[in-house]
Amino acid sequence: MAFPRVTLCDMQVRGQDLGNVQPYTVQCVLPINAYNEKIYMFLWFWMVFVALASGLSLLLWLCRAVVYADRVRFVENHLQMADRVQTPPGVREAELARKFTVDYLRQDGSLLLRLIAHNTDSITTTELICSLWDGWKDNYVDTSTPVTGTATGNRHHLYPDTMELNGLSREVKPGYRGDK
Repeated sequence: MAFPRVTLCDMQVRGQDLGNVQPYTVQCVLPINAYNEKIYMFLWFWMVFVALASGLSLLLWLCRAVVYADRVRFVENHLQMADRVQTPPGVREAELARKFTVDYLRQDGSLLLRLIAHNTDSITTTELICSLWDGWKDNYVDTSTPVTGTATGNRHHLYPDTMELNGLSREVKPGYRGDK
């Protein structure tokens, strides 16, 4: 968009006698448009810069949310900072950290923890992850047996069933949930 700096202005000039009107076309200078042009040029470049930075940030956050290894490494790093796992993690601890991230936190929990880490300090994020880790490990991990199963295969072991929460036995009545 161009801001004209010089334009033609139509003027009517009255002579000494009020009935004599002379039309004139003169060249007018518009100095404010020179400033407007510079301001809008700066704003245009600023908007392009912000759009590019926002696009790159969106791609980075999408990669962080989707890439499995990055989510696990993020949680492992915070667990190592608080000495909850060894440096480097052993086979069992690495498998527990993987199961904690994939089965318990899942993608949305990992993204939320990363957002918390981005907006607070590392100590707060580490304490929050360790608190979640300790609660998960106390409630859902049997430390006497090795970790087995896939990320989705042992979901019943990670989350209590509603019957378990209500204190009922795990025995299922015939016909319940389609069982025979």
